[in-house]
Amino acid sequence: MMNRFNRPILKARKFAETPHCQYPFCDKPATDMHEIITRAETEGNEEARQLSFVPELTVALCREHHNEAHSLSFMRQELLRINFEIYGYERVAEAYERVMLALGKSGYECILQPDGTVFSPPPRVRISDDEMAKIMELIEHHNRLINERMPTYNKLCEKHGVKPRFQP
Repeated sequence: MMNRFNRPILKARKFAETPHCQYPFCDKPATDMHEIITRAETEGNEEARQLSFVPELTVALCREHHNEAHSLSFMRQELLRINFEIYGYERVAEAYERVMLALGKSGYECILQPDGTVFSPPPRVRISDDEMAKIMELIEHHNRLINERMPTYNKLCEKHGVKPRFQP
């Protein structure tokens, strides 16, 4: 693997390409380079660290927006969308996936969506037989109540000239 982990060179190249803060509607000079996948996330994994330090996963920011990038949870999503516009969704998503795979994540954890979020499937839920029996009992009780009350409901609807919304 080619070693592209040279922070000063990447930073100089980034500022040459984008001398102003990349945050929308900010025209301040870029003073900081923010890594979208933080050093804390790649700590102890040199391969992931190197893979995360590419233009597609870094953003040139002014000091104010760089501070916000570290303190606001939605900023990662915003910064990814900025890079989607610059480098294209595919390039950014592929760079993100390479880092996630190097971190030992796989499958759904690696899929970056076009809105900047990471796809996360619903968790699998295991329901015990006892819990399932209780759920079925509640459903049956609910159905009994509906069947018991339906004639009264229908009579009230008829009396007031309202079309019943519920049918047995």
